[in-house]
Amino acid sequence: MRSNKIVAEQLTKDHNASIEEVRKELMSLHPGDSPAAVANIRGHVSRSIGDAYLKKPEFASTQPGDRFIIFASDGLWELLSNQKAVEIVHNNPREGIARRLIVSALDEAARRRKMKL
Repeated sequence: MRSNKIVAEQLTKDHNASIEEVRKELMSLHPGDSPAAVANIRGHVSRSIGDAYLKKPEFASTQPGDRFIIFASDGLWELLSNQKAVEIVHNNPREGIARRLIVSALDEAARRRKMKL
């Protein structure tokens, strides 16, 4: 019997200046910059398209059973869990799915701040 349950698999690790290891890496790459500049500027643009090794051809193909890949910035991932995002994509039509993910993230941001969207 085949299960209709879908499971998220994170392919990259977060590269965000709020993570101490990343902050140290950025500081070592930009020793003349202030810590605030590294966190606020360099941290936002240092790896805008994710982990470089995943761009190599041997990592570009999906595994058997994979249905889709969600490519999004940390703004989405700070508000939606991997599993929640995967469930949204899995349970809705593909047309307009990016908008649906954004609206879901905005709904979550509003909920956290006790506001209505």
